[in-house]
Amino acid sequence: MYTARDIEPSEVIVTLIFKRFLKSWADKVFKNILKRVGFFSAEIYDFSAARSHAKLIRGAVGAEKKWLVVVGRNHYFESTRDYPIGHMGDLKKLLKNEPWRFPYKGILINRIERLNQQAHRVTSWVIKNEVFDNLESRPLWVVPESVCVEPLAHDAVVELDRLGEKVYVSVSPDGLLSSRGQKESFLGRMGSTVASQQSVPSSIMKLAGSEAIESLLVGVMQALKNSPSCFYIGLDTQKPRSYALVRSLKLSAVIAVFYFAVTTGYLSIANSWVVYTLGVSSVRAESSLEARKII
Repeated sequence: MYTARDIEPSEVIVTLIFKRFLKSWADKVFKNILKRVGFFSAEIYDFSAARSHAKLIRGAVGAEKKWLVVVGRNHYFESTRDYPIGHMGDLKKLLKNEPWRFPYKGILINRIERLNQQAHRVTSWVIKNEVFDNLESRPLWVVPESVCVEPLAHDAVVELDRLGEKVYVSVSPDGLLSSRGQKESFLGRMGSTVASQQSVPSSIMKLAGSEAIESLLVGVMQALKNSPSCFYIGLDTQKPRSYALVRSLKLSAVIAVFYFAVTTGYLSIANSWVVYTLGVSSVRAESSLEARKII
């Protein structure tokens, strides 16, 4: 075991320098990753975290492409349904063939949780298409705002105050519940879902300012850690295909016009040359015949 006398001053200095280097490197990596994360509520916002103070700022035009976007509560539909199906494969087949039961079209995200050996719970989010229409590029991951707050909402109703709006999130026996505003209505829903237990979460955890934004960031990391593939929506295969199709059609048209122009010009020149050579040959043939007649 080492004592204070066994440690040289130079070793202490090297250790401090190394720790500062690691901290500086980690801060740079965190800032670069944070540039790729955004928050959407009517428009895109950037996360800013400096000196332990987090906030949302309006995204600049032509900013970094977002890999992950947290979607505000007003831009998605949320529902929970329990299925008495024990086999995961059978449930996935059912969800794949299930008719559309949501109020509008959009990107559907399903999270499957096992309740017991004979049942699963499926929490569904439908992200409105307007979110992607207002983004310069499609992100790889989309995480609903309520999911970010969910870890804090098991024992109390969470009141998240951000961008001048309040979002309420709680986890009831029937699953995840959330609402933008409408506090009394939300608490009434909570009361009806826990009527069998005769207990309504009376405590409300209020998060505002930097604390609210930090909870979103921590919740995003936890959501990706627990189920990274759940909120992965992948690349937009339609736009690249349509863009490539239009581009290939334009290129094909240019190549066709160029080909016809070149071949037409070549045939015209070749035809003129053939006519010229035939004319010269006929003159030479006629002079040869005249010479033979004279002989």
